[in-house]
Amino acid sequence: MILQDFIVKTPAGLYCKYGDFYLDPQLPVQNAVISHAHGDHAKPHHHHVFCTLHTSTIMKLRFKKNAAKEFLIKNYEEEFSFNHVKVSFLPAGHILGSALVKMEYQDYIYLFTGDYKMQEDATCEPLKLINADVLITETTFANPEIKHPNPVSEIEKLNQIDANMIIGVY
Repeated sequence: MILQDFIVKTPAGLYCKYGDFYLDPQLPVQNAVISHAHGDHAKPHHHHVFCTLHTSTIMKLRFKKNAAKEFLIKNYEEEFSFNHVKVSFLPAGHILGSALVKMEYQDYIYLFTGDYKMQEDATCEPLKLINADVLITETTFANPEIKHPNPVSEIEKLNQIDANMIIGVY
């Protein structure tokens, strides 16, 4: 049976009580599973941070000694467990090191997205989608009314500019 309380919202963030860990917590916690290193998903001062190597590197650059007490680096598709919850990361295609979080419990798959990007580019690993029983999405641009321009046409516009440019990104 799919559990309605598998992931619950708490003041610290999204919490899996069956595994005793948080997904992209906003306040310091004991066990933090971090999808990627953007500021709205990765915060300092957690005890154990489970993430990809690139996410840990960016967090260490941003937060210095406050990044975490301990990083537990996981490769994509490498399984690790919290109690009886099997967890693994899948490429999210968003930024370098970004990950979807696959959680398996009692023969059901729960998938947390964080942010993801469907268009492939050379800056990060391409998105890997899977079938899941439950999709938990927390994304910056989840509002379906937001319409992004076509990236190819935007790049074509930039390529037509015959001048030096500075493009600010995060």
